Amino acid sequence: MPAAHVRVRSGDAPHLSPPPRWGEDVRIESTPPLAVARLPYRPHTRQHAFHLSGARYRGLISGIRGGKTLAGCIESLRLATKPGTYPGLGWIVAPDYPMLQDSTMREFFRWCPRQVIAGWHKTDRLLTLVDGNEIQFKSANEPDSLRGATLKWFWVDEGALCQRAVWNILLGRVASTRGRGILTTTPKGFNWVYDLVVSGDPDYEFVIFKSSDNPYLPRDEIERLYRQYSPAFARQELEASFEHFVGKVYQDFRADVHAAELTYRPEWPLYRALDWGFNNPTVCLWIQTDPSDRVYIISEYYEVLKTHQENALAIVEAEKLAGYEPAAASYCDPADAAARAEFVRHGISTLARRTDLQVGLELVRRALKERADGKPGQGKPGLLVDRRCVNTIREFNSYRYPDAPAETLAAQSEVSAGMRRHFASARREEPVPADNHAMDALRYFFVNWQTSRIEAEPFEVR
Repeated sequence: MPAAHVRVRSGDAPHLSPPPRWGEDVRIESTPPLAVARLPYRPHTRQHAFHLSGARYRGLISGIRGGKTLAGCIESLRLATKPGTYPGLGWIVAPDYPMLQDSTMREFFRWCPRQVIAGWHKTDRLLTLVDGNEIQFKSANEPDSLRGATLKWFWVDEGALCQRAVWNILLGRVASTRGRGILTTTPKGFNWVYDLVVSGDPDYEFVIFKSSDNPYLPRDEIERLYRQYSPAFARQELEASFEHFVGKVYQDFRADVHAAELTYRPEWPLYRALDWGFNNPTVCLWIQTDPSDRVYIISEYYEVLKTHQENALAIVEAEKLAGYEPAAASYCDPADAAARAEFVRHGISTLARRTDLQVGLELVRRALKERADGKPGQGKPGLLVDRRCVNTIREFNSYRYPDAPAETLAAQSEVSAGMRRHFASARREEPVPADNHAMDALRYFFVNWQTSRIEAEPFEVR
């Protein structure tokens, strides 16, 4: 997504005082008005748009050094001290304790006026203001530790480095108070933050901008970073562009090439590819193959917090509504015998073969390659996915190997090809076990389908 200002409405923002204007000090006051402070904060135009937004959930997504954490600090103070509301608790959340202490808290206390502070509890990281409001600093390292509290507001700093569960849990913390939430971050691939940006949810508004949009950042420093970063890394870190992860498992996947408008073809065989879950999603991919063995993912089922029985019934019902003929086979993970048994009770028999992870990954990579069965330069890949399979497409983009410092260096244009091979061989070969459920289901399909084809082929002894 290009760096741009996204969907900011006009109108008054529901904060304690009018949103700051360009070049104005920010007024922070408590209710009752026991303390008043003016901060020498001069928001640049993108920060100003963020403060102006009246959306319940707001995001400020920028390149590095764009001023997003500073804007989050100021907005947190304004949310905490909003007049006309009862005192309450707000949380400031960062991905882990080192980042919370070294970056977020340091910036917050640099700007928080001392005259509005009534007390500080170091062990609980709990700040009490003179009007009775409280601000607590929390780590997102263990998402379940964020449950239970009732919040007036929350702010997640560097949200793209947190799990999606963190945001979902915090939404529940403000449900009874009709509270608000803000998010500041630099993009990190096509993860859950990207999903929120493109969701079109009317409760959300985002301001997205480049590092160069910060007028206080020296131009020569930005130019130096552009010279030192690889093109993709520079787009992510400096232009706030959602980019593919370094170490992407399926490097050849491109939505503009592999995603298409697909329809069910009753004359072609239909297969199910299954991956079991509960807290993690249960996935069913409906897949067809044409006479030339091109693979088409025509539909997906992707649900969390449902029992095996509920999933089986939903899958059977979805097939009836779609008018699918009986599936030729259903391929799955062999590890979960209980899930397989429950699906059998609902008419879905499954097949599973244990095989090396790398074999499955290689089969998918081969299918993603363009095939030379069309006009020169117009060949289609061996695998296509329907555009409506949004979770599968997202996982293709986010499925990655663990990050390593060497990989960032290897991505730079000045590193030799030999060094790149060295870094690639040193990288762990197993992908990150997250956001991979449709990818696992697809891998089960290819391993079982290819093996079935090989076993079915006639052979001749000479």
